[in-house]
Amino acid sequence: MQGQTTLSCAPARCQLPKAGSVVTCSDLFYNFPVRRSAVRSAIPKQLEDARQRVYRLALIHSEVGITLTDAAPGARTPTLLRLPPGRSLLDTLADAFGTATASALQPVSLRAGPFRLRGYVTPAGKD
Repeated sequence: MQGQTTLSCAPARCQLPKAGSVVTCSDLFYNFPVRRSAVRSAIPKQLEDARQRVYRLALIHSEVGITLTDAAPGARTPTLLRLPPGRSLLDTLADAFGTATASALQPVSLRAGPFRLRGYVTPAGKD
């Protein structure tokens, strides 16, 4: 897409062995020169922001495999994040925040009528 115009619509270049989706973003802010120059000057920060946002999605959907890659030519680290499907929430938390932090977390679980809450919290007094 460019603006409201579809530039191409075709099968993905990366064929997946099973069901799944590939989302590709390129030429962001093409028609906003000021935003484009701001993004170019802070590419490492933008990539880290994207990685953190994808981690948040992974925490919500740990049953889904997620891979985040930097497709820019000459990228120093093309694979920024790889989380296989079916991992536990605790494993995903360990990847995001480190094993020391994850091992200190306490599980919580509560059911009230049709609502269910499951997750992990830091013990009182821990940062």
